[in-house]
Amino acid sequence: MSDKHAIEVFQDLSILGPETRRAELREALIAATATPWERGIDAEKDLSRMARGDDVLVFQRQSDKSLPAARLTLWSREGGYTITNIVPRELDRLTYAQYNGLLQEFERLIAKPAAFDRLRRRTLFSPAIP
Repeated sequence: MSDKHAIEVFQDLSILGPETRRAELREALIAATATPWERGIDAEKDLSRMARGDDVLVFQRQSDKSLPAARLTLWSREGGYTITNIVPRELDRLTYAQYNGLLQEFERLIAKPAAFDRLRRRTLFSPAIP
């Protein structure tokens, strides 16, 4: 199939494992925060007011040569977290390539190391990236 006929989609990412270890996964994600990503604590506080008891984590990054500035939200789900949104911080919107690039960078730098290395070398990472 030719690339010019490929369908572009926004990719998804979930980090799943035993529900009894979700708090540990949360701490591992926070501890794994790596440049260019940092926690968006103010955004977390704002979202937590609307979360109705759900746990929310927010990470953000500044723009660089490869990707734009963005904020990424992880919302608690049974057994882990799902990235529910990635929004630009300086642009009006993200292209498919930018959104997916941000998601893949977050997966590589934070999600995968947190789910594997921090949780007793037991992989709890389960991406839903096509």
